[in-house]
Amino acid sequence: MPKSPSTPKSPSKSPAKSPSKSPSTPKKSRTYTVWRSPIDTTPLTAPNGTSIKRTEAVKKYKVKPADLDTITPISRQLNHMDGSAPIQVYNECDVAALALKVRPGKPLPESALLAGPSSSSGGLAKKNGARIMRTTAVKEFKLTPAQMDQLNPVSTTPNVYGGVTKYYNRCEVEALKLRLQTANEGGIFG
Repeated sequence: MPKSPSTPKSPSKSPAKSPSKSPSTPKKSRTYTVWRSPIDTTPLTAPNGTSIKRTEAVKKYKVKPADLDTITPISRQLNHMDGSAPIQVYNECDVAALALKVRPGKPLPESALLAGPSSSSGGLAKKNGARIMRTTAVKEFKLTPAQMDQLNPVSTTPNVYGGVTKYYNRCEVEALKLRLQTANEGGIFG
């Protein structure tokens, strides 16, 4: 039976389109963002001579990764290979000093900057960061001239008194002092 024209149509079956969806409005595209790990904002230390990557430092100096967390790296980069951990680079003299501190009585590898008195050949050492004058190092670190003789100077210059002024790598002097302190605490010299 045909419907009468006076019968109202239900709103759900209405052929009219809703006002919010007009055909002239383009469909919005979704934007996706790639998740990245949070950026570490801890400050970095200044480069001081040769550098060494974290994994190399663990192998070469036989220190634990947890020990390396106690010193500040010079750079931190995103690891593009697996993204699990950032690539961290340290000053090698800082790692050598740390190895002497956490492994007292254990020798450093021969390729390390401070192999000890046997490495003293009388020549000049390679410049590695900040320099310090011999007399300043003796006063500041309370070392004797005999102890300073264990290190090779970086450069020598004639002074006004007719002698020679010697300059050393500051990080090597710091590591020497630390090595002598750990040896004293271990009972070797006392």
